[in-house]
Amino acid sequence: MITLFRKFRQRLFTENKLGKYSLYAIGEIILVVIGILIALQINNANDLRKLRVKEVHYLKNIKSDLQINILELDKYIETRTQCIQAANSILEHFEGKPITDPSAFNALGISIYSWQKFYQSNNTFQELLNSGNLAIIANDSIKNMLLNIESLYKK
Repeated sequence: MITLFRKFRQRLFTENKLGKYSLYAIGEIILVVIGILIALQINNANDLRKLRVKEVHYLKNIKSDLQINILELDKYIETRTQCIQAANSILEHFEGKPITDPSAFNALGISIYSWQKFYQSNNTFQELLNSGNLAIIANDSIKNMLLNIESLYKK
């Protein structure tokens, strides 16, 4: 096929048909440009697909982090509730309720000191921020919610 085009081009050039040769050359240039544009379009579509796969991966990991946080918060609330109940029981004793079991009273006092800070799991969000990939998230409302959640965690 290439040799056919080469012979055709040489024949046009040797026969001094400059107009036809110019038309042939313009046609070749147009074909090359069209080929390049098609290749660029395919490359852009492939890059966009890879970016969406990465976005879905980040969103799944954020969802997983949030589910872990919900479980940890439930445990945290339960622990804090037990501490509050223990503190209320101790306050009852200070208000006049007699202590019948000193070891139970001591256990109540010890359980009050188990106040712990909640540490959220936000590894994926930190990775998004530190890598500069937060722009991958296409949905602005999700992006804003993530930033709001992060600021609430800091409070």
